[in-house]
Amino acid sequence: MRILLQEHDPRLAGTLIERLGQDHYVVDWIRGPAAGEAFFGVERYDLVVLEVDTDGTADNDLLVGVRAHHGDVPVMLSLHSTAASARTRWLDHGADECLARPFDTDEFCARVRLLLRRRAATDGATLRHGDVLLDPASHRVTKSGQPVTLSKRQFALLRILMHNRGRALPRRLIEQKLYSWEQDIESNTVQVYIHGLRQALGKEFIRTVRGVGYMIDAE
Repeated sequence: MRILLQEHDPRLAGTLIERLGQDHYVVDWIRGPAAGEAFFGVERYDLVVLEVDTDGTADNDLLVGVRAHHGDVPVMLSLHSTAASARTRWLDHGADECLARPFDTDEFCARVRLLLRRRAATDGATLRHGDVLLDPASHRVTKSGQPVTLSKRQFALLRILMHNRGRALPRRLIEQKLYSWEQDIESNTVQVYIHGLRQALGKEFIRTVRGVGYMIDAE
């Protein structure tokens, strides 16, 4: 799952990115509200986290932009105010969750998981193909009812392919979905993950479309 994090403090951003990575999330980081609008049409996010200062004018514009481009994507705000009136205001403006700063990192991640579970339940987001079942909310994969152990990148790749069943995805598009903007990517990375998934799920589960990319056939 992919998260957009808007946070002015590089140290805090680094901590959150590392912690969210441990929970198998890909995080794109921007420092200021102005940078956010440039990326709304570039990526599709499962969750957006916005920092809100005491004024909040630019942040309100960013929240409006998120809603305009991404509809019902969950939005969590980290507020520079502990006042109940501030939380009420932003919830009324369309935020799904508000967390006052400074906050505990574990609580932050728990709220992220809660919002994503809510969305998964609403979307009916459990994916099935044949005897393989993928649950994005719990990060679990089973084959014939038995748990399958995957790395976080393998899980993310499998989710992308299952979500796009019947469509051949180019390697470069897969890379863009798997990695944040700042990460360097080895040229054979996707092939390595595909090989691992085939070992876990069967050689025929993922098909190579010569000259195009990879796909899972539609049932």
